Amino acid sequence: MLTTPRLTLKLLGPDQAPEATRYLLRNRAHFASAGPRVDDEYFTEDYQQRRLTRELEMTEQGSLVRLWIYLSDADTIDGPIGDISLSHIIHGILHSCFLGYKLDHEHLGRGYMTEALEATLGLAFGRLGLHRVEANIMPRNIASQRVVERLGFEREGYSRDYLMIDGRWEDHLRYARVNTNWIDAST
Repeated sequence: MLTTPRLTLKLLGPDQAPEATRYLLRNRAHFASAGPRVDDEYFTEDYQQRRLTRELEMTEQGSLVRLWIYLSDADTIDGPIGDISLSHIIHGILHSCFLGYKLDHEHLGRGYMTEALEATLGLAFGRLGLHRVEANIMPRNIASQRVVERLGFEREGYSRDYLMIDGRWEDHLRYARVNTNWIDAST
């Protein structure tokens, strides 16, 4: 669990599937244009229970960390207001991962994601021992570009037809932040 002045970030297990499901249902239309196409089953507690179980297994294996974002005053909303994933975590000669994140449509523009990502990057470059975190962002998502730029990510390139988003191949801008103080903790 990570804490910031306004937020708590934590892993969820299968017992929290109802919370995750409510968050995803609340944002179904909002998230549709920024992620893979999903069917109605995705928005069920059974599906989310299986997903959360699998994600915990991946966390134990060291290949994924998904942190769910809660307001510190958790009584103000029913469940998470966002989530952040560090996926495809690879050590060896790479020590890298991909960053993904989403925020509830009712909480945009308040700095929550910047605050949550800053704490998550501390985890990535600290306890996880990563050297590089990469974020791929659609060119039209100016707000997301500003968030990563504020956090020290540098634009490295343009990837044509990079990810299939809502059933269409979408170009992405490739950003990365490198831990210039990286030390190999495995030696």
